[in-house]
Amino acid sequence: MRKINELFFLIIVFVLSACATKVNFPVSTIVPAADISAKIEKKSNNYIVDILATSLASPERLSPPSNFYVVWVVTDAGSVRNLGQLTTNRNGSNTLKTIVPYAFNQIIITSEVESDVQFPSSSEITRINVRLK
Repeated sequence: MRKINELFFLIIVFVLSACATKVNFPVSTIVPAADISAKIEKKSNNYIVDILATSLASPERLSPPSNFYVVWVVTDAGSVRNLGQLTTNRNGSNTLKTIVPYAFNQIIITSEVESDVQFPSSSEITRINVRLK
């Protein structure tokens, strides 16, 4: 019976992990201490994007200073879309969890003076290519 329970547990873990893609962003030259990762999960025709950044310096401390870290995606059609800003939690980590209704192949994080900008500035913190399942 114990072996059956262990096998069942392993199958559940495998199924749950197969549904999500986790990516680690490369080390940023602007904020090298930052550890940034994203978990992307497909639900129906949407993608749930959950970004976690730890040890990310406050945007006001950058040169030039900014007010926000903004997350972008590059769609498969080539357009760039603003997903929103990273928010700081009580524990000091920065997060963004959002739903994206279209396929994309890159995630970009920039520092911006305004959070509702339509195009990313040249202050790119990091970017990563993604392959969606």
